[in-house]
Amino acid sequence: QTEPKDRRKVSLLGGDSLYATAQWAMAKLDSRACRKLVADTIASYSDGQLRKRELLWNLDLTVKQYLEIEKVAGVAAFFGASTACAAFVNKVSDGIAQQLAEFGADLGLVVSLLKDV
Repeated sequence: QTEPKDRRKVSLLGGDSLYATAQWAMAKLDSRACRKLVADTIASYSDGQLRKRELLWNLDLTVKQYLEIEKVAGVAAFFGASTACAAFVNKVSDGIAQQLAEFGADLGLVVSLLKDV
């Protein structure tokens, strides 16, 4: 059986690998907007992870606040960026790209909640 400390190391390495893979895939795209969005998402996600850590034992955190944090600091952020990038690559309007980003973030939030439960 794997020790909890070892699982954290594997998790960190897996996260680093995902970041590297995402950056490599984005570098190959012709969409500057998509590359910028992914870079912004990674930065926002990292900041959000620190924020989540700060709020770990905050018993006054409301459900609404939790969901807002999860949208930028959880899987939802990457779902939103991925769906928006699909729009950018296919050259749809900015309005449609924004709607897809919101849909992706909501979908990612559902995935995150199912994972946490």
